[in-house]
Amino acid sequence: MVSGEAITKSDVKIFEAITSTGSILLNSYASQEAMWATSFRHQNGELMQAQSLPIGKPVDRVEVQIFSKDGSFMPAGKIGEITIRSHLLPSGYLGRL
Repeated sequence: MVSGEAITKSDVKIFEAITSTGSILLNSYASQEAMWATSFRHQNGELMQAQSLPIGKPVDRVEVQIFSKDGSFMPAGKIGEITIRSHLLPSGYLGRL
């Protein structure tokens, strides 16, 4: 399980070289407070098309949104500020971008 850094194709090749077929590499992303917001699973032996692993999709009961610098909502796949909504976050974060 890795988190917080981009996982490149060369990183995945190293993982595959030192693990057996079927081993799982789990890439995750989270804020300090939420602990785990998204995950993407790559299995040793699967073909990797992209140059890096995505951070994945939100886990249960977590909502992830992307906003531009001016605060407008961005669609999936665009670069911007990641915000996380979760029942795990303290109430002091409510409504803050």
